[in-house]
Amino acid sequence: MKINLSKATLGAVLLAGLLLVIQLFPGPTSRSSELTEVSGSLVQAVDAIRNEDYGEAVGLLEDYPEEDPLSGYSSYLLSRALTGLENYRRALEVLEGITAGTGGEILNYEKHYLEAKINSGLGRTDRALGLAEDARQFLVRAEERKNIHELEFAIASRTKSPQVALTKAIDLCDSLELRFIGQRRDRLFEEIEGIVERVDFSDGQGLEDLYSYIELLINYGEYRRARSLLLRNMGNWEGSLRIKAYFRLAWLDGFKLDFPEEARWTFRRLLESNPNSEEEARARYYLEQFKNRTEDDYDLVQGLLEVNREFPGTRYGKRAARRAFEKRTEDAGLTTLDNQLEIFKSALSRSAVREATWKLFYRSFTENRYSLALHYLSKLESFYEELPPEIVFWRYKTKERSDESSGRFLKLVGAQKSYPLNYYSLLAEEKGWSRDGFSLDEMWDATDISPSEREEEIASRDLEAGTKSTLETAIKLKNHDLYSPALSRLERIKSVLEPKDYLYLKSQWESLAGKYRKSLKTANRLLDWHFERNLVPPLALVKSAYPTYYGEEVERMAGKFGVPEALVFAVIRQESAFDSQAYSTARAQGLMQVIPSTARGIAADLDMEDYESGDGFKTSVNIEMGTYYIAKQTSNWGAIRLGLTAYHGGPGNLGKWESQYDSSDLDLFLEKIPAESTRNYVKAVYRNYLVYRELL
Repeated sequence: MKINLSKATLGAVLLAGLLLVIQLFPGPTSRSSELTEVSGSLVQAVDAIRNEDYGEAVGLLEDYPEEDPLSGYSSYLLSRALTGLENYRRALEVLEGITAGTGGEILNYEKHYLEAKINSGLGRTDRALGLAEDARQFLVRAEERKNIHELEFAIASRTKSPQVALTKAIDLCDSLELRFIGQRRDRLFEEIEGIVERVDFSDGQGLEDLYSYIELLINYGEYRRARSLLLRNMGNWEGSLRIKAYFRLAWLDGFKLDFPEEARWTFRRLLESNPNSEEEARARYYLEQFKNRTEDDYDLVQGLLEVNREFPGTRYGKRAARRAFEKRTEDAGLTTLDNQLEIFKSALSRSAVREATWKLFYRSFTENRYSLALHYLSKLESFYEELPPEIVFWRYKTKERSDESSGRFLKLVGAQKSYPLNYYSLLAEEKGWSRDGFSLDEMWDATDISPSEREEEIASRDLEAGTKSTLETAIKLKNHDLYSPALSRLERIKSVLEPKDYLYLKSQWESLAGKYRKSLKTANRLLDWHFERNLVPPLALVKSAYPTYYGEEVERMAGKFGVPEALVFAVIRQESAFDSQAYSTARAQGLMQVIPSTARGIAADLDMEDYESGDGFKTSVNIEMGTYYIAKQTSNWGAIRLGLTAYHGGPGNLGKWESQYDSSDLDLFLEKIPAESTRNYVKAVYRNYLVYRELL
């Protein structure tokens, strides 16, 4: 296979580097039959169970030949199918005939978990909970832990006291990634709310679980619901929980729900409750900012400095100093900013001093004081163990502006080789700063092999017998579309596999399972494995870390609205990592994280008369809305990075920032945006865009 690497952007930084090694990372395929024969009837049974057609599955599995692949696991699947039909006694009979554990096709976790489900169906609640508890000792994967917690919660909510059910609900929430379960999160919160209504907290029992639930509500923007629970139980909180409850109530009233008088009263009660120094520092820090919001001409800087003087060694004492410094230097000139940093330096954290030094650099660069700018860059080097690409980038740009760029080129190229997928490295290449250091006319040759051949090669290595058996069973399960049990077995032998082999198999199988976000995350880990060892990752690995799932829909909508496909993929990768059930704390939905209020406006623009609030989780709807919106913002603002700034931070904020800072130099403008989350977002998405532009 020949791949032409003569493009410009990523080609110089990354793809030419790929010529240094010839390693293979083939893309995922649907199924391999090269390690072992695949049973068509078993595959059909797996599909039937997945579609909850348990009767068909039972018919396929009851007479499954012992000589066929995975005959032991077929009995386990038969028990699962019978459980789905609520034929619990027969399911238990089949399961009891299976031997689980080391060397067998069935894991101890799998047998205990299914036996617990069956006993729950038979009404043997205590037995079911005991088996679920026993299964915990065999847990390895997060998905297994989630399954146990879901089962325990289901049993407890039906048969146990509300207090026990609440404990199990909190355990479940801890094991779920609540940002990636779509509107199921709303339904789960409603269910927990019903349980909380039935718990008597007057004896002090269950309050830890209640407070944990309140924190969950706050984390996901359910402020009024959290406030209601805090108030209803204010007489029950004791000790440290009372202090936590007072703080959360004051914070909600003062900063989220606009109840200033209530917030003032609660802050006072909090400070009278004998908090420790860290708790008092936090309360005072927020109280000062609350006063600044509600009192005319309040001297916030003086109040924050008082907090720092009284609590200098605490986290919030240092945050108070940092906020006071930022407030005092908001409109300060370069000299004043430098002087104030010297005054505040002893009270600031190391990271705060570093950020202030970056501000000094940007101010001096803006004022064309390039020698001074280089002086601040030299100071910044002391804050990093290794020279980061942003310092190299800005030093080169400063030298270029001052016509002193000669001699800096090789250092820039070196940084790009060390950090090939970094925003600054790719941005330097986009500007053409590194082309002379690479040949763009070479070709990368590789002989492609299938994933099944790679699996066979790994399994043929000199592995311990138990490891080899487990790996071969995992591959057989994967070949029969049983991806989750395959991954469970892979996880159990990861410590004895080469990291690159484990990560390769994991990423491939997660992709096959439709776990796109997890597959991308694993591929990123494999990229890091290469970079940490100064190895250049192969092209196919980069493609796995920058995938093109939902490609047909992206191509269609990108064409419809006139934006590059690379930009749409870049946004999806950053917003949701290709998880269609992504659901942010701001209730942004789906692949491109469209906020409901924005979605309603887009629906009107696109004449989507049938649009409903949950439609944002539908792939086609979400990609259409997100692509339309990024196209609109990019067109309105005239540059991709400005469009991304509006997409994330809002067009109103971008307008305000443009009026404050000159946007003619986009590199510099982006660094001056005061919203850190938006700055980081735009850099990440633009980095994605530059990579995708080369890969597509």
